[in-house]
Amino acid sequence: MKITTKVRYGIRALNLLAEIENENSTLQISKMATEENLSIKYLENLMVKLRNAGLVESKRGKSGGYKLAKKANRISIAEIFMALDESFELVPCLGSDYACERKEICGTYDLWKDLSLSIKTKLGNITLETLKRNERILF
Repeated sequence: MKITTKVRYGIRALNLLAEIENENSTLQISKMATEENLSIKYLENLMVKLRNAGLVESKRGKSGGYKLAKKANRISIAEIFMALDESFELVPCLGSDYACERKEICGTYDLWKDLSLSIKTKLGNITLETLKRNERILF
């Protein structure tokens, strides 16, 4: 499983917002981009997806920007993956649109399925609050 740039950047952006959540303020996208050395255009596209998924809110105007839509301890890393259209499937045969005639007799199918589920479950238990506190994550 390779973590995409989309997910890495999305988590970094939300982590910045988690750091300011108690200040009840917003963070402008230009400041977020500068802080994390990201492209504004790319970050804007990510924020649209994250807003549509209900993870961030945006405010227009001079004092506008983004903030978390819910508390950092209520946003899991798995939610971020899903908001950015990423899959936990380690191999193509786990996808619903993949047709494999060996699926029923494959000796490794259950291994990949169980491992994918384990990753999804683990990332579902890690929140932005975990990252904000810089807590050690054990697997």
